[in-house]
Amino acid sequence: MLGSTRTAYEENLERVRGESADVIANNKWMHISLGDAPGAFSVQQPTGAISNLVVNELGLAYGPKRSDQFHRRRIRVLSDGAVGRHVFGLPSSVTDFVTASGWLNRVKTKAFATL
Repeated sequence: MLGSTRTAYEENLERVRGESADVIANNKWMHISLGDAPGAFSVQQPTGAISNLVVNELGLAYGPKRSDQFHRRRIRVLSDGAVGRHVFGLPSSVTDFVTASGWLNRVKTKAFATL
């Protein structure tokens, strides 16, 4: 079963990369996690499951690596819990190839399709 779910994930990854090549190439990306307090957030480095998908597997150009480089206007948007033209709220819980493939589909339909 692992082999088949990995194959399905890899096929989906290739499909998403191919269909979204222009969006991937023409934008910078960042994965953040909102904190418990208003305005609190952390920039996720490409070592966790989701950030690895964002940076290494999808091939997205990663934006600022430190939270102090994140534009103050974006911090306000995030602290209000809102999403904007270039800020997407994507719940994530990637634990295996099936959930990783589901996350790719959400990125494609909620972020890539918008841009």
